[in-house]
Amino acid sequence: MLLIGCQDVGPAKYLAHLQDIFKEPSFCLSSDLNRSIFNTQKVNHIKSLSEAKNINLVISGTSLGDTSNSLDKQMLCWAKKNQIPSISIIEHWSWYQKRFETSTGLILPDYIILNDSIAEEAAIKEGLPKEILKPLGNPHLEMLCGQLKPISSKSKLLKKYFLPKDRRLIFFISEEIRRDFKKDTKDFLGYDEFSVLADIRSLLKSSDHLVIKTHPSECKAKYEDLIEYNTSLISDMCYQEIVVLADKVIGMESMLLLELSIHRNDVISYRPNPSKEFIGTQLGVTIKANNFEDLKNAMRTEAKSESKLCDNFHGSKERIKQFLLKLTK
Repeated sequence: MLLIGCQDVGPAKYLAHLQDIFKEPSFCLSSDLNRSIFNTQKVNHIKSLSEAKNINLVISGTSLGDTSNSLDKQMLCWAKKNQIPSISIIEHWSWYQKRFETSTGLILPDYIILNDSIAEEAAIKEGLPKEILKPLGNPHLEMLCGQLKPISSKSKLLKKYFLPKDRRLIFFISEEIRRDFKKDTKDFLGYDEFSVLADIRSLLKSSDHLVIKTHPSECKAKYEDLIEYNTSLISDMCYQEIVVLADKVIGMESMLLLELSIHRNDVISYRPNPSKEFIGTQLGVTIKANNFEDLKNAMRTEAKSESKLCDNFHGSKERIKQFLLKLTK
């Protein structure tokens, strides 16, 4: 019997693709953020770990935070206490060791599944042990690399989200940075969502309309003071709709930027004076803007990225399936 679960939305999208590997029912521990993603008859939703029975493998996502606010770390602690093999997945290319930090030290699973060799190299550099790292791919990105699902026309989407049809739509893909990477700490990135948004707003023209797409973990109230007649705040728009609606897409290092890059070659990653390179830049799938002038040029021109993400993830699900089946034999 398998136990899967996680705190955040990104890992949930990944884990949902692994459920059909196992013929027997699985238990799922989810949060309010991602419960709807685990929508299958094969999963027994549980509210606490005490409800999990006859588990022979635990697979968790990863998230920042201590055990008190991270289901992922709670699952790892439970697995260790009950001597059950455990796996964690890292669906992004960032903060490898930090995801396992607690107030009392690191809590590591038996194995960590990573997206690729780039992630493996970075994880080792940050201090994670090489012997537990498995660069097997990402089944969610592999799925997205298929054809874009049919959705409503642009005119219908404009009406659905009350967006103007006579303006250039500038999408800002937000994420929670100021809270998690505080200024005057070693984790500070040199920028946050507010400083980046301020730069974007300074470049808007009267013919532009700004759409702030918030991350599921963000409180929309954080942007209330910024909402004006030419700004919309949206939290529940899917990536397919953004592909159709946006005239420009600008973000920082969100996973959504990579998802969008599968179907667009004009996604801008604005990270002023970054301490390290964004994976979108490394893979050549996003447009790099490392300073204000770069952002200005990218917004005013038809800059295009060099390659597509799909070339990197074919066969992900099968590789992960074979690895998991070996562990459960």
